[in-house]
Amino acid sequence: MEPALTRQTIGSLTSTWTENVSYSVKHIQAMSTTGIVSLNLCSGVNMSAEAMRQQQVQVRQHIDVELDPVARSIANLHHNTDTTSLPQDILLITEKHILELFEKYGTIDVVVISTPCQDLSSANVNGTGLAGSESKLLWDALRILDIVKKINPRVKYIVENVWFKEKFPEAYA
Repeated sequence: MEPALTRQTIGSLTSTWTENVSYSVKHIQAMSTTGIVSLNLCSGVNMSAEAMRQQQVQVRQHIDVELDPVARSIANLHHNTDTTSLPQDILLITEKHILELFEKYGTIDVVVISTPCQDLSSANVNGTGLAGSESKLLWDALRILDIVKKINPRVKYIVENVWFKEKFPEAYA
């Protein structure tokens, strides 16, 4: 192997590694001084924000998507929520919207998905599962999560739904 090629390869690897470490350090520093940014899909009154508050998680911004204006108002009253940067109907959210969020907030650190469960719950004997008009929103929420993951592969996410608890009770033990 030629020494010049080896130096070039090492230089390229070092440069990439330095960029990755620099990004990570800057991200950690920003989070430690300003808090995380959370995207909450089908957020309701945003109980995830309340849970983060009670656990003393430092949050810079909650970005909420909630169709119900009353639930949105309650979340806005109690938490630092942005309900204007995205369409409040998750069916209308595009990759362009998510890119604009990253431009505005720098990153999205966590995505919380709390789609409706009426069609999934065993309490609804006529439930139509993930094909139900409300429950099928899970697929759109996962589509949005995939967009966020494409931009920030390090994003964390929480998917909360009664169906998961009924199907996988060991995860809640």
